[in-house]
Amino acid sequence: MLKKRIALASCILVAVIAITVVALVLPAKESEPVLAKGAGVEVTVKRFMDAKQNLELAHNMLDVEPEYPTDQDLLDGILTSELLYSYAKKKGMSVSDEELSQYINEQRAVLEDTEQADMAALMKERIRLTGMDEESFWQDQATLDGYRYFIIIGKLPELLVKEGVIQSSYEFAPFREKLLEENAASIKVNWDMLEKS
Repeated sequence: MLKKRIALASCILVAVIAITVVALVLPAKESEPVLAKGAGVEVTVKRFMDAKQNLELAHNMLDVEPEYPTDQDLLDGILTSELLYSYAKKKGMSVSDEELSQYINEQRAVLEDTEQADMAALMKERIRLTGMDEESFWQDQATLDGYRYFIIIGKLPELLVKEGVIQSSYEFAPFREKLLEENAASIKVNWDMLEKS
């Protein structure tokens, strides 16, 4: 059951991060209530709720019919992403300014791509909800940090293959599952914080 939840959470989170990367990596303020903490990672209530709202927005605007995740699925996906990012940083992984600029230019091109009109509309709506115009959004430090985060996680499978941790990128999903399983007991979750916020 845990493996099924982790696999679903992984798929969901990839979509959410790709669309709403900024909401996932904004630094927490000291006063923000924490939903989950341990194993060197932390998820605030605000971050969880932002991810949930972003997922609902994507679900509604893209008119898709996938199995909708539970709160636990969504939290597992966020925690898995955080654990992967932490793992990658410990391995010294980084993103050059050139890589970041190229990736952001590719993302901006989606907004003009008529074949991806649904994704473009969703991204434009996400930018609108930040209260920034498009140019400010793409230059905002939180946006840049969010995409660095996303790129680093995306580069991790290649490093794991190179180091022999996994044999191919097809083994990345089981690696993700194992990473969460190995750290789950160390992560304390306080679901009551959702009701208090």
